[in-house]
Amino acid sequence: VSPTLQRRVHGDTNANVHIRSRFPVHYQEIPFGPYSWLEETRKQMSGGIAIELKPEFGFVVLDIVVSVLMLYWKGGMVQLARKRYGVGYPDMYATRGITKAHKDPESLLGGVHISDADCHVFNCYQRAHQNDLESYPFFLALLILAGLWFPISASVCGGVWILGRVMYALGYYTGNPHGRYLGLLHVPAILGLLGMNAYISYVLIRTYMKGGIAV
Repeated sequence: VSPTLQRRVHGDTNANVHIRSRFPVHYQEIPFGPYSWLEETRKQMSGGIAIELKPEFGFVVLDIVVSVLMLYWKGGMVQLARKRYGVGYPDMYATRGITKAHKDPESLLGGVHISDADCHVFNCYQRAHQNDLESYPFFLALLILAGLWFPISASVCGGVWILGRVMYALGYYTGNPHGRYLGLLHVPAILGLLGMNAYISYVLIRTYMKGGIAV
């Protein structure tokens, strides 16, 4: 974004230069001094444009905090499932007819084979966690970027996504993979965030092509 420069001269050498932008950036007065205002402006802007966050962005930050806690909760549930069914590290999933219970002290490689039913339930716990880890990076990116322009709408979508992911896990924990469909609520939430980001991209690219200032 190219900020507009407006120079206000008071009739003496103490003129001020105001840097303004319709994009939310910090506003600062730069007085004339031993060097030119242009050099000072260059120094101030060399590190990039600092974005001024709206107070409503706090709800976006809250979504981030809650989502991290949710991931830790799901990781803890996997740990409990490992102890319950005897699936040791480094095995990520339990394989029917192969995985042995590491809780059996008779062998370093494990004792009796885990039943097919226990393998199935443990894998449901693991998938509920892994599926979140697979989708979390792009959710976080979409949430933060959308929140810069639409903090309230983005935070609502973020909250709905978190709720959907919790319902997804609870459905999976039943041992019936179809139970995860209870959490499909997260799909429209992520689509909403994607739509906001698409709009932001359109506005910024259109503004750049026209050489104007984003609103």
